Amino acid sequence: MPPVFKVSRPSESSSLKEIAVQSKSYWGYPTELLEKLKSAFPITEDYIERNLVRTLWDESSPVGFFSIVKGPPALLDHLWLLPSHIGKGHGMQALEEINALCREEGISELTLHSDPNAAAFYLKHGAERIGEVYSELQKTMLPKLKFSIRPSPSS
Repeated sequence: MPPVFKVSRPSESSSLKEIAVQSKSYWGYPTELLEKLKSAFPITEDYIERNLVRTLWDESSPVGFFSIVKGPPALLDHLWLLPSHIGKGHGMQALEEINALCREEGISELTLHSDPNAAAFYLKHGAERIGEVYSELQKTMLPKLKFSIRPSPSS
């Protein structure tokens, strides 16, 4: 059975934070930065209740998640997969789910601040580069990207 997205529960906040840190480790960031990120990620019970957060489940285990802050402007705040699930089509599955959720919510544009290592993935799948933002935590510029939400196939 392929992994499925489900509405995230506030009680998942710790496991989602751990997924984010493990996913970030895929890119070879130093442990010190990963520990700082873990404490800085705002993935709290309140955050999950206030935003559009979906967890990707593979059988009985969470293997990824995304979150959208409705805005305006709407922001794809997080999209993370466990390293063992990167490169298996789950990122594309997430983008399809994000697109469908944005249509349901009436969101026509979605911005994101991408990890520099992941920007090519987003650009390949239709995002456009609209600028850069400085990450104080990472001490680097991050690509600022935008997705225009595709209409549903039946439109």
